[in-house]
Amino acid sequence: MDARIVAIYNLKGGTAKSVTAANMAAALALSGSKVLVVDLDPQGSASKNLGVRSDGKALRDLLVAPDSHDAKGVIESTSVEGVSLMAGGTWLSGVETTTSGVPAREFILSQVLEGVREGGEFEYVFVDCPPSPGLLNILALFAADSYLVPVQTKGEAVDGFVSALAYLDSVNSARKRMRRPPLQEDGILMCLYDARTTLSRHTVNAMRKKFGDRIYKSVIHRNIDVSQGYLDGHPVVASKPKSKGALNYRQATKEFVGRLELKKEAS
Repeated sequence: MDARIVAIYNLKGGTAKSVTAANMAAALALSGSKVLVVDLDPQGSASKNLGVRSDGKALRDLLVAPDSHDAKGVIESTSVEGVSLMAGGTWLSGVETTTSGVPAREFILSQVLEGVREGGEFEYVFVDCPPSPGLLNILALFAADSYLVPVQTKGEAVDGFVSALAYLDSVNSARKRMRRPPLQEDGILMCLYDARTTLSRHTVNAMRKKFGDRIYKSVIHRNIDVSQGYLDGHPVVASKPKSKGALNYRQATKEFVGRLELKKEAS
C-alpha cells in the first residue's frame, strides 16, 4: 500500500507545526508504523526535535537535481526508532532561485517521493512546511495527499489560519488545472493551549463554533516537557511518555488515524 503524504501546514510561525510533525510521527512509530518526515523548513526545527542537526544541503541538492541523486541516500535515522528523516536546514532557502529555470518545478518533491511512497517501507510521510508562502510550500502541497493544520490558540494565529486556508484554495485550483485530485483535509489541531487564560478558551470555542468537526477534539496544551524534548532532540511522546504533552499528542494521533479510517470507509 502506498504511503500517505501529509503536509503539516500553516503559513504562520510559532504554531507548534514542527513539534507536531515530530511528535505525531513518533506516536505513529511507537504504535508500530514506519514514518518518514521530510523537513522542508530552512529552520530545520522538525529535524532538531528528532535529534538531527543539519544544514539541509543534501535535501537541497536532491530537490535541485532529483535525477542525479538517490532519494533514499538522503534518508537518515532519528532519535525515534521507526521514524526516518530527510533533514532540513538553511540550504533549503536557495531552492527557489536555483530551480528558477526548471520546467514544472512545482512537481519536484512529488517526483522525489514517488519511489519512496511506492516502496512499501513507510506508511506515512509527513512534510513539515515552512511558515511562509513560496516554492517550498508549493512543493509540499503538490506532493501531498492531504494536510493537517496546527493552530496556536491566539487571535492573531487564527487570523493567519484564515489566510492559510485561502492559500490552500489557490493551490487546489492549480492542482485541478493540472488534473490532480484536490488536497484532502486531515483536520485542524489547536496547539499551545493554556486553560488558565480566557484568550485560549475563547479561541478554541470560537474555532469549534466556526469550523465544527474540522477541529480535533484533542487539544495540545502548553507543556514544558514538549519544549524540553525539542531542545534535547527527543519528541516528548518518546522521551516522557507519561507527561501531559505526550498524552495530548498520542490522543491527537489516534484521532488523526481515526479520521483516515472514516475516509476509507466512506470511499
